[in-house]
Amino acid sequence: MIEATFRNARKNLRFMTSFQVRWRDSPPAEVARLQGAQDEVLGSLNAYFQGLIAQGQLPPLDTAECAELLNHLVSATFQQCFAIE
Repeated sequence: MIEATFRNARKNLRFMTSFQVRWRDSPPAEVARLQGAQDEVLGSLNAYFQGLIAQGQLPPLDTAECAELLNHLVSATFQQCFAIE
């Protein structure tokens, strides 16, 4: 999935600068849409980590915090690789 994401980002490199969204400058409807998308990603990651803990594949940890950290790491990686000019 990661390789496919990077392939797609490289293929559409001209659009990656749009990834740098300034929430504070966006209209309220766009901010709500972006927040909803981010909440969905965080919820999915949180559930994934909880499932790993339930299966004994991870020790108990703060899954919400790990989801947020991973989301920030991936966002920063894409920004460094594709969006910064």
